[in-house]
Amino acid sequence: MGRPVMLGNGSLTVGLNESGLVHDFYYPYVGLENLTTARSTPHKIGVWVDGVFSWVDTEDWATTVDFENDALISAVHMVNNLLQLELEFRDFVDNEFNAFCRQVTIHNRSEKGREVRIFFHQVFQISRAGRGDTALYVPEGNYLLDYKGRCSLLIYAQAAAGGGMDQFSVGNFGIEGKEGTWRDAEDGELSGNAV
Repeated sequence: MGRPVMLGNGSLTVGLNESGLVHDFYYPYVGLENLTTARSTPHKIGVWVDGVFSWVDTEDWATTVDFENDALISAVHMVNNLLQLELEFRDFVDNEFNAFCRQVTIHNRSEKGREVRIFFHQVFQISRAGRGDTALYVPEGNYLLDYKGRCSLLIYAQAAAGGGMDQFSVGNFGIEGKEGTWRDAEDGELSGNAV
């Protein structure tokens, strides 16, 4: 199935689905090894505001997924009228480094100031069997590291006002009856499990 947006540099290719979520993550061979488990559960994005949580791939969000004019940069726009929020995503794969970059702008459509928290959930499947992949939080660099064998993925966030991830949680997915740490986000707080 085609994707509304495909971004790549020859060794890293990222496909976004109709909800603007990462569906395909091919590395290091385009089209050969998809490092997501998108066929069962895609990567997810959630928003918490005023004590209410919402995943962006629900019917409460109106989403358009396209490209910017004259550039290989995505133009993803999400609106939730109930939460009075707009999210704008500009995504690209760097042409020199194997890096997928995602810039998020949050627009508060309410007349009052509010605290908004955005949650990103990744499900990488580095090994073909989906077993033995390791993920951990590295406090010295404030990033998440997923790895197996010779392949490693670094997940990092930075706010425009400074600072990076202020919460994290790492856990099992699809084994031992566990749905994944995405459920941990639904109260607006992550447990801080590091490995």
